[in-house]
Amino acid sequence: PQQEIPSPSPAKPGDEIISLTLPFVERFGSYSNQGTFENLSDLLPFMSDVMRAWAEKEIEKQTSKPFQELYRGITTKALSYAVVDYSPEQRRAEMNVTTQRKELIGSTVNARVYNQDVVVKLVKNDGVWLVDSAYWK
Repeated sequence: PQQEIPSPSPAKPGDEIISLTLPFVERFGSYSNQGTFENLSDLLPFMSDVMRAWAEKEIEKQTSKPFQELYRGITTKALSYAVVDYSPEQRRAEMNVTTQRKELIGSTVNARVYNQDVVVKLVKNDGVWLVDSAYWK
């Protein structure tokens, strides 16, 4: 007997903002003071002009600070999300993402784990969804 290959389920409205936002939030919220703000620079192509200008200014501001010897890093994992607004005809969307963040200061003994929500606003520019802002609550 011939096996049927299951066809992929059709994309649901909003899938494209979910597939952009969740990895974006995890990368955006994960960093260390010994990195060179790759978490922001790697995400520049996924940001609107407004957010890109903010990120570039933030990178410049942070890199001008003196180097911190004591390691400090945060790892962020997206746990759940809610699409608050999805208006493709107005070229805007908003999501609330609940994350689990693990902060290390000095050594793994000092790990602090906590949940934090982030509100992500998106805009559609030339047919492509981009993150316009991300605010930690």
